[in-house]
Amino acid sequence: MKRWILAVGLGVVVAVAGGVLFLSRNLDHIVREQIEVRGSAALGTAVHVGSVELDLREGSGHLRDLRVENPPGFSGGDLLSFGSVSLVIDAKSALAVASGRSHHLIIDEVSVEDPRARVVVEEDGSSNVQALQAGISRNASTNSEPHADGPPLLLTLRRVSVGSVVVSADTRALDGKQHELRLPDFSMREVGGPEGSPAGKVGASLAAGFATRLATRVASRAAARELDRVIDKNLGGAAGEVAKGLLDKVLGGP
Repeated sequence: MKRWILAVGLGVVVAVAGGVLFLSRNLDHIVREQIEVRGSAALGTAVHVGSVELDLREGSGHLRDLRVENPPGFSGGDLLSFGSVSLVIDAKSALAVASGRSHHLIIDEVSVEDPRARVVVEEDGSSNVQALQAGISRNASTNSEPHADGPPLLLTLRRVSVGSVVVSADTRALDGKQHELRLPDFSMREVGGPEGSPAGKVGASLAAGFATRLATRVASRAAARELDRVIDKNLGGAAGEVAKGLLDKVLGGP
């Protein structure tokens, strides 16, 4: 009898483990599709993710090689790239989504690692960041979601933390130079709202917040370069260097 009970218990454990593994893989597919299909539609440019690995037993997940291509009108390459995105998943909501009982996935924590951006400024002052912002606004106004397998996934991101972003600013069309600067750490809360929002809308909100910070930072450095020119012309020497040092402190450094 004891052996029979042990065998049944072991069978249940194996079945549950197999079921959780199946649900995890099913959810991997759902999340990847939502990112690439709905994310691309919301941003107006291609979004790619190298891999999605979710572990429902641990309540964790990882996205690797997440990339946002340059908008149409700009040369090939990526505007944004993220080496790794770590997730802390609300296990109850994840199991419900994976089993088809719900379409609302709650992510407690999103940590973005190794974020990079390549900003290109054209001769007329337009940039790929502005083009991305315009695409997000244009697609938001249509309020349409592309067709995918089944109903749209609703997402709530309780906290998103983005580490220091390495920004490569290509302003060769203006001054023949390329610059590297950093965007300070930042975070966002309750993205998607408590009831959740379609993945495309959540992705657009994140990208818009990112783009706004990028545009502000690059613009501040462009203004700093122009002020440097004015300082050199009107002050020069030691006084000019002091003024530049104060300017760097105000604008956050290079």
